Amino acid sequence: GRSSESRRAPAPRYRPRMTAPPAFTRPVPGCGSGPTTIPTENVLERISRTFEAHAVENSLDRHGFKCAFARLVGSVPSRLEVAHVFGSRERGEEERSVPREIFERYMASRIEESDSYYSRRSRADAAFRAFDRSNAGYVTLDDALAAFRAAAGETIAREVVEEVFAEADVNGDGKVTADEFAAVFLAGERRE
Repeated sequence: GRSSESRRAPAPRYRPRMTAPPAFTRPVPGCGSGPTTIPTENVLERISRTFEAHAVENSLDRHGFKCAFARLVGSVPSRLEVAHVFGSRERGEEERSVPREIFERYMASRIEESDSYYSRRSRADAAFRAFDRSNAGYVTLDDALAAFRAAAGETIAREVVEEVFAEADVNGDGKVTADEFAAVFLAGERRE
């Protein structure tokens, strides 16, 4: 057995301050909850706000890192990613926390990867803007018809566009918002 001297007291579990909206569409257990939409903003600002939401004494412990990572990427980090950021336990180089500079540099390089949620959402938002030519913040069936016909010519059947539009118009109000559009767009990317 272990002596009482070698036992460590469990690290206190903190609840992160939720000052920044999450960057994914599902909450991560133990990381709080909040709105499920993704505001479009500069990547570095988003990383900085996410760091601030989870930092304790201007650094992140493992739990804070995992929550912040999940907010930005849309999935929890692998053990390898955590080991990369915190160092190796085997070699005795493990850090207890990660300062802002290291977190921001690592996440900026991670988010640039083409498979990140942020990157996919950015493509969805760009496609939405092509449909929302009037910048109303939503797309009507007429907007969708015009956009599809501009891309595919008059050959696309109205019924096909109506079907796609109905799938995207989750609340049935006759308008497809950027979030509704992104849900269909991202689901289509996953099927490809």
